[in-house]
Formats: sequence, C-alpha cells, structure tokens
Amino acid sequence: MIRTRFAFLLPVLLLAPLLSLGQMLDPVKWSFGQKQVKENVYDLTFTAAIDEGWHIFPQVLPDAATPMPLVFTFEEVKGATLDGKVKESGEVHMVKDFPDTTLTYKSYEKKAVFTQRVTLTEGTATVKGFLTFMTCKEVCLPPKDVEFHFTLTNAKGSTNPVVDPSANPNTTVSADATPPVQTDADVDTAAIAGKEEPVLKTTSELQPIEDEQSLKNKSLWRIFLIGFGAGLFSLITPCVYSMIPLTVTFFTKRQGISRKQGIGQAMFYALSIIAIF
Repeated sequence: MIRTRFAFLLPVLLLAPLLSLGQMLDPVKWSFGQKQVKENVYDLTFTAAIDEGWHIFPQVLPDAATPMPLVFTFEEVKGATLDGKVKESGEVHMVKDFPDTTLTYKSYEKKAVFTQRVTLTEGTATVKGFLTFMTCKEVCLPPKDVEFHFTLTNAKGSTNPVVDPSANPNTTVSADATPPVQTDADVDTAAIAGKEEPVLKTTSELQPIEDEQSLKNKSLWRIFLIGFGAGLFSLITPCVYSMIPLTVTFFTKRQGISRKQGIGQAMFYALSIIAIF
C-alpha cells in the first residue's frame, strides 16, 4: 500500500520543477512618456526597468552576437515627422558572448532609456508602433514585442507634455508636468449666453441601474460557466478523449484492491491534477 501511494506521489514530485519553469518570465517592465521641449517638438521616451541580473541590448550589436539588438518599428506616424534616430542611455554592462567568449559587447542593466524626438506638422499627431527586445541572464528569453501609442497636441508656449491616457495605459507623465488651470477670467460669457439650458430629467424618467454587487456576481458566474464549458469541451479533444478509457480501466479493473481503495486512489489522482494545474 505504501509503495502504491509513493507511485502516485512520484509524478507530482517530478512535475513540480517543470511547473515552476513553466511560469512566464517578465524581467523587463516598459513605461512610456512624452515631453514637449519647445513649440511643435516632443521627446518620446521608452523606459525599461530591468530586474536584477538581467540585461537588455542596444540597437547595434556585432553581427556574430547571439542575442538580437533592440528594434523600434514605427507603424503609423500621422501629423508629425521623426527627427533622427532613437537615442539611448542607461547603465552599461559589458558581457561576453556564448559560445564565442572572445566576443564582448555592451548591454544595459537595471534601467535603460530610449528617446525619439518628433516634430509636429499638424495640431494633433499620433505615433504608433512596437519595439522588439531580447533579455538574457544565464539564458536568453525569446524576443518580445511591446506596443506603444502616443497622442501629441501642439500646445503653443507650453513645455508640459500632453498625454492621452486612454490611448496608451502605459504612458506616464513626468512629475513636473502640470496642466493649465482654467480660471473664471478665461471663460467667454458672451459665447455661452446664447446656448440653451441643459434638459434635466426627473427620477421617474431615468433608467434603473443595477447595483455594483449585482454586476460583480453576474460577471463571476459568467466566467465560471465559460471556464466550466471550456473544460467539458476539452474532454473531446484527441489527446484527452483517448485517455479516458485507459484511466477508468486503471482504477476499476486492477486486481488486489477493493472498490473503496480504487475510489480513494482515483480521488487522489484527480486532486493532484487540480493542484498541479
């Protein structure tokens, strides 16, 4: 009996390291910002916060280098022009290539900042694209694409960035960026004198809105039902469906164990799968 229980624990012990290795690594966090340096001219910044021990690479590497360099792809530039190439700065760390350890090149660790200057040709401009980077430690992770989206507005006489948070949730604003505050003196009373009064609805005309708790409950049930249905659907996939008869036979047709022992082992088997996945 002890030997049988150990046989069930062995797959769990073997799969535990694989489970930890299967977790998605994300050692580099990107944030984006924009700053108006003068009228019609903006600096777009791409900042990489790098976990300890990891490295990313510059835009230019030797041809024989194992990792790939960082690449910026500007898919859409409307109402603006790109001024020159992307500039880069950061904490430089020289690394040796593998397997050719005689080849060395620079990398960035902890933090790196990339800057692209643009000039607006219209009142509002849009810059969209993605960057492709590779990060390494003892091993190198596959190349990864990160999308960016900037919305720029020509604010004459202002040195503050104009950011559209809805366009890119990762876009950040520098701490010294203070938006202009409109005072009563800035309001043109003559311009609004001829406008109609807003129409107010009574409470009887308003549509009832469900409370927040009711909406949360509906959302959780919907997610549960979708997950349950997807699990049932996975049973008919070739890799799972063909194993059902083998699994059932293993627990019901074995000699030397009682029905109670078979059910107990089957429950342990099922709970182990739930715990692993």
